[in-house]
Amino acid sequence: MARSETVEDRSTEVNEAEGAVLGLLARVQPLTRYQILRFFQNSPAKFQNVSKGSLYPLVSRLLERGMIEAKTGEGPHAAQVYSLTKAGRAALRNWTMRLDSRDMLPLDGLEQRVFSLAELTPAERIAWVAQAKQMILDKKLDLQSHRDRMVGYAYGEIVYNADQERLDAKLVWLDRLLIEFAQELTAENYAHRK
Repeated sequence: MARSETVEDRSTEVNEAEGAVLGLLARVQPLTRYQILRFFQNSPAKFQNVSKGSLYPLVSRLLERGMIEAKTGEGPHAAQVYSLTKAGRAALRNWTMRLDSRDMLPLDGLEQRVFSLAELTPAERIAWVAQAKQMILDKKLDLQSHRDRMVGYAYGEIVYNADQERLDAKLVWLDRLLIEFAQELTAENYAHRK
């Protein structure tokens, strides 16, 4: 009996992108493929690979696996609309319960670039930090424009606040970089004067 339970558990395993789509359908359904695509394209957070070429086959896989069902929608094009099935809800529960220690500190492209800042001139480093800070401030505004939608979901306010705090933390460590750059320039100028 334990063996069949294991097989059943594996049948409900989904990857991160599939879990995100199932989660969206659990919150807002029914949706067309295009509506799913637009949701992720318009999200203030980066989604893995948001294109028709990646998302549409993903939806097809979920449909083939019985995790979502399709019905003919209303409207002039009568596009298929998708909803979560019982199997899809089980897969979503399984995905939600599965935690991975790598998710606790995901790869951050901004942080990764910091390790290579020594390759830039002092002026380029300062310009890089200024650009990064401006992009973060722009992202904070973008996130604020999504606030009403986000807080409308269960626990959405907690996620919204966590996203804002994460962006604020980036601004703080970018300020620390500027201080480090200033100290380096001061030490360099002092050394040249001797």
